[in-house]
Amino acid sequence: MVVGEFDVKQIISDDVVSLWERTRSKAGIDSNGFFRYFAGREVGYAIAIGDVRRYVKPLALDTHYGVRAPQSFLYL
Repeated sequence: MVVGEFDVKQIISDDVVSLWERTRSKAGIDSNGFFRYFAGREVGYAIAIGDVRRYVKPLALDTHYGVRAPQSFLYL
């Protein structure tokens, strides 16, 4: 189900340590998870979220968009 949408305010690209310093207060993940996720990478990317709109009635992916959720789907 798609429960809403948001505007992308900015795409942030930086070395992993600097990216953590820039985003940690809003990252939604602790430092251990962050550095595990980016392990072996020199550069990381983050999405700064702008305006958020929650739908009154969620939309089903299959009937509204004709697609199925990927196996790795995560509800945020």
